[in-house]
Amino acid sequence: MHRAIGIREKWIGPFPSFPFLARLCRTEVIMMEAKQWTVQIFITEEGDDTRARAVLTTQDTSTVTGRGEARRNPIDRPIPEIGDELAASRALEDLAIRLHDVASDDIVQLTGPADPRTPSR
Repeated sequence: MHRAIGIREKWIGPFPSFPFLARLCRTEVIMMEAKQWTVQIFITEEGDDTRARAVLTTQDTSTVTGRGEARRNPIDRPIPEIGDELAASRALEDLAIRLHDVASDDIVQLTGPADPRTPSR
């Protein structure tokens, strides 16, 4: 686990909407946890077809995978890097959508009062 230092400003005066009253603001140094997630992109080519797989691995070893494809038009010049770029970008886009879906599912399952008997405000 990595640690980082952050700065948080906390208003101690009654007028936080007036930034020119800076002396009413206290600056605190806080410790934040720095996390590292890794994305690996795997690219395969077969003829005019390029496939990419983007795999996100989190610190707790959870993984989310996105996939993308590209196909060269037979009348275009063969430039493999373009197929790689298109397939990789599509895999990353798919990964982003899937990660958003994971977060949305977590919100539905994990948010709300910790105790169902706790009244909402």
